[in-house]
Amino acid sequence: MRAIISICTISSSISFRKRLRKEDFQRFWKYESPVWAGKFLDQWCRDVMHSKIDPLKKFVGTLRNHRELLLNYFRAKKAFSSGVVE
Repeated sequence: MRAIISICTISSSISFRKRLRKEDFQRFWKYESPVWAGKFLDQWCRDVMHSKIDPLKKFVGTLRNHRELLLNYFRAKKAFSSGVVE
């Protein structure tokens, strides 16, 4: 019984941390400057890569591959949706 509780605690802890990271990423869209948005993105990606959340690590790879395209959204002064900028 103790092992099951331990597994559930670890699982919920990882889910909780994953949720916090995802919610924290929403701050990215609130930046006005592409420079500050880029700094936030780089730091957020670094933090996730040091975590033990493998699904988010895969997401970080995607973000890093599309970094410049994401920052184009801020360079366009948020005048277009991200689909148009890409």
